[in-house]
Amino acid sequence: MVAVAGRRVSHRLLAAVAVLTDRQLDGALREAVASQLLVTRPGQDGYDVRHALLREVTDADLLPGERARLHARLAQTLTGRPELADGPPVVAAAELAAHWDAAGDLERALPAAVEAGLAAERAYAFPEALRHYERALELWARVPQAAELAPLDRITLLDRAAQAAHLLDEYPRAV
Repeated sequence: MVAVAGRRVSHRLLAAVAVLTDRQLDGALREAVASQLLVTRPGQDGYDVRHALLREVTDADLLPGERARLHARLAQTLTGRPELADGPPVVAAAELAAHWDAAGDLERALPAAVEAGLAAERAYAFPEALRHYERALELWARVPQAAELAPLDRITLLDRAAQAAHLLDEYPRAV
C-alpha cells in the first residue's frame, strides 16, 4: 500500500485503508521497518519506502488487478475522509485524481481530474492545471455520462485548458 501511494503515508491513512486489525497492522509494519523496507522519521507520523527503486520494484511486482484495487481503496478512503490527505489542497486533489485514474474508475477519475485542475489553477500551478484539464478531456470521450459527472461543461473545460496553455506560452496547444 505504501508503494502504491507513491509517497510517505501517515499511519492514520494506512490504518483506514488496510484491511487488518490494529494488531495485525502494527505487526506487519514493525516487520517491514525491521527489514528496512519501510522507514519512519523521528517526530513524524507515517511510513515511506526506503528507496525510490524499491518502491518501483514493489509496485511493478503487483498484479494489475491488485494495483487497481489498492489505488481504488486509497481513492475511496481519501474521498470519504479528506482529512487524511497530507499536504495542501492542490496536492490532495491531484493525488485523488491519480488514484481514481490508476484504479480504472473513469467515472470518478473525470470529475477528480477537473477538480485537480481547478485546485492547481487556484494555486497558480498552470502546468499542472493544464495536465489535469487535458486528462479530463481525454476521459470525457471515454465516459458515457461525462456531462452529468463533470463539475464543468465541456466548453468551459476546453476554455480552462486553453487559458492554462496560453499562460504557459503554449499557443499552439491553446488553440
